[in-house]
Amino acid sequence: MSSPSLLGLPLGVRGQFSGHETFPLRQLWLPKIADFINKARKNNRNADFTSVSGIDSAMRELGLGKNMVASARFWARASGVITEQDELTPFGILLFGDDKNLARDPYCTNSASIWLVHWNLARKMGAFTPIWYLFNCVNQPTLDRQSFVVGMKDLCRKCGWKVSDLTLRRAQECTLRAYLPRLSAKGYTEDFVEPLLSELGLLELTASRDVFLIHRGPHHTLPDEVFIYALMQFWLDLDSQASSLDFSRIALDYGSPGRVFKLDGDSVARRLQRLEEITNGNLEWTEQAGLRQVVRRGSALNAPHKFARKVLLKCYDL
Repeated sequence: MSSPSLLGLPLGVRGQFSGHETFPLRQLWLPKIADFINKARKNNRNADFTSVSGIDSAMRELGLGKNMVASARFWARASGVITEQDELTPFGILLFGDDKNLARDPYCTNSASIWLVHWNLARKMGAFTPIWYLFNCVNQPTLDRQSFVVGMKDLCRKCGWKVSDLTLRRAQECTLRAYLPRLSAKGYTEDFVEPLLSELGLLELTASRDVFLIHRGPHHTLPDEVFIYALMQFWLDLDSQASSLDFSRIALDYGSPGRVFKLDGDSVARRLQRLEEITNGNLEWTEQAGLRQVVRRGSALNAPHKFARKVLLKCYDL
């Protein structure tokens, strides 16, 4: 199986293939990291993940081994929950709260939250590059493990990165474990319930175990509000001033909602057709003279960040 085409790659981005310590993102890790940081803030100190005493404290409070603490911190950064300075981001505060804001999903169980974590991991090449590669560059419905590694090697060559084969194999395995339930001879193991992202149903093992399916379709657990929020982020990354955006970019561009969420063209179109009703006319789907596009007006145009957040909060009405 040949590696996918890599034309039109984002330029000037540093690849990220390590930091996971071979552990996939597990269900309670993000809430634990957020709680650890919030407790440190309440005690007027910064969360410490680097000193000997800080690591010991993190291991004790998180109930994790040293390597797992490092992995949980890595995933919290890569998924946009904490900053490089180990502080909660606005997204992290939205989910887990702080001393001034209510937690809207303290245990990260809302499907909207899990899709948002996936969005943050897969939309940017530099978050965790194997996940970005898998959901942006692989177009066929199946992929085998060897082709996954070969494709990443091709990506590294094109981008001028020097990454060892061992690092790529470990990154591939960690990525698959993050999205796939693990099988044993007796059926599903406890790892089935642990990877946070396996709940999305984006990947599925085949009988051979070396080939996996990539599900492209409507993904009914993806809330329209999350799709709209992702659409606005993608749009603003392209051009914060543009009042219209072509369907093909929304469905097919690197880092687009269509690619990252693995939505087929019809599913993207159906979601876009619902925009006007959901957003009270601030976003509108138009089809004229063969041109299919989304137009934004009102607060979607004049205060896009505030608009996107307001739409997203509908997923967390308390």
